[in-house]
Amino acid sequence: MNTATDLTPAEKAARTRRTNKAWIAKDEMVAPEYTAWVKALDRFCPPRDSVIDALEKKRDEAIAKIQAEFEQEYNAVMESFNNLMKPTSDALDQARSKAWEIWKDDCLGNF
Repeated sequence: MNTATDLTPAEKAARTRRTNKAWIAKDEMVAPEYTAWVKALDRFCPPRDSVIDALEKKRDEAIAKIQAEFEQEYNAVMESFNNLMKPTSDALDQARSKAWEIWKDDCLGNF
């Protein structure tokens, strides 16, 4: 069999015409079944889509409930943690404030 690079322009054109005719014949052969398939889609997709919509709504409600529970529990854990860290955090803040005052006086006071 010749490859496309071995063909003359006339042979390429003939091959293209044969290919186009074959595609047309194939399309004509499947046209009735394709038309029936499209009609079946139009008939069966809406009920399927409504069931899927209901499932997605149920899923989204479950996710929202779980997310709300997570946020509530997470906030409680973080509040407890922040209460435990408060004395240490306050001491660090005081040390930083004192260090800032010293740094500011030493470095900026010279200008």
